[in-house]
Amino acid sequence: MKRKSAYFFFLFCFFTSFYSSAQVKKSCAVWLSTSPATSGIASIQDATFLLNDQYSTFQDVSKLPMDTIGKIEVYARKQAIAKFGKEKGRNGVIVVEIEKIPKRGNIISINDSVKYFVEAGDTVFTGTERIGEFVGGNASWIKYLQKNLRADITVENGAPPGLYKDVIAFTINADGTLADAKIIYDAGYGTGKESLRIIQQSNSLWQPSKHEGEPVKSILLQTFTFEVAEG
Repeated sequence: MKRKSAYFFFLFCFFTSFYSSAQVKKSCAVWLSTSPATSGIASIQDATFLLNDQYSTFQDVSKLPMDTIGKIEVYARKQAIAKFGKEKGRNGVIVVEIEKIPKRGNIISINDSVKYFVEAGDTVFTGTERIGEFVGGNASWIKYLQKNLRADITVENGAPPGLYKDVIAFTINADGTLADAKIIYDAGYGTGKESLRIIQQSNSLWQPSKHEGEPVKSILLQTFTFEVAEG
């Protein structure tokens, strides 16, 4: 029996912008054809697809941009037959879930780049000239994740090969402390709780966002993506 391996990558962004342009352009077809998670499927195009719990086709799923996808579970023939039956599982089954993130409707624009909302009389920014970041920048944040994030949480909780994305919303106060961290999308298998733990644990390790050169309170999203592969 092959041993599952797990790894992660992350995206960091403001409340109103989730992905880089390169990731927006990447389609699900590219992921399906290149990810080690699908190596157990003999013919991806012949696999059975479930999209948001409804049977779908490779043609429809492959067109989806990766920024819309929250979870992909890949079941090779043996596991697929055991879970979905012989007819549906004979060529493998790929389960896809669209990421569901609530949208805030009371955001006010100052200009093209600066947005905010008012909550309990307090101004909370969702876009500024300088986005809040982990002390030391992305390189330090990656090192922090490598040291502290349990990337194998998916395997420990029995996740099949695939992709599992979580989104954590949190507030960075003007003094750099964190508040109101919460899961707004959870792919399951323990990933949501683990992603939330990492954000909560990193309190006081952040630099605040800045508007007109001054530190301000802002809300950000942190996206964690775990991938599980056979091998």
